Amino acid sequence: QTLDVVSMEAGPWIVSTTSPIPDGAGLLDGSDSALIRVQAGLTPRVQTSMAGWLAMTGFEPSDIDGFALRPGIQGPAHRSSMAFTLLTNEAGFRDGDVLGLAPGGGATVLVSEDALLGILGVPEGSIDVDALAYDDTGRMLFSIQGFLGKTVLGDVDNGDILRIEPDGSATRV
Repeated sequence: QTLDVVSMEAGPWIVSTTSPIPDGAGLLDGSDSALIRVQAGLTPRVQTSMAGWLAMTGFEPSDIDGFALRPGIQGPAHRSSMAFTLLTNEAGFRDGDVLGLAPGGGATVLVSEDALLGILGVPEGSIDVDALAYDDTGRMLFSIQGFLGKTVLGDVDNGDILRIEPDGSATRV
């Protein structure tokens, strides 16, 4: 399986796969939107299932593409600190939006695809945020799927790690 996402948290890893896990590998939910908790020496377990996403966001994402816990945000079971991206546009959200859980339930846009394009100096276009993390100072790091030319950073390639600085600019890590 190819992993879509790995949390930058110390300790256990939270992962999502590109495709459903064949036969679920003994998991209750082996879908590609499930978040799986893995740690050396322990049996993997479902951290967030399709039913969990439905309960938290009001929809069942077809595939979680990026996932991270935002530092410094407290809440039951870290739910209020969750940030995630989708593989495709769905439920009114775009694949370049960074989403979180809304206080009253449902999902909300934390950083829009348009805002990220603006930070990168691309007035029109489309990006797919496929990796997401936060450093210990709260700066968002992300990667996009595919190539994006003519940004303020020059050409951005699939897999380049970008960071949003406190002044709202972007740097390539």
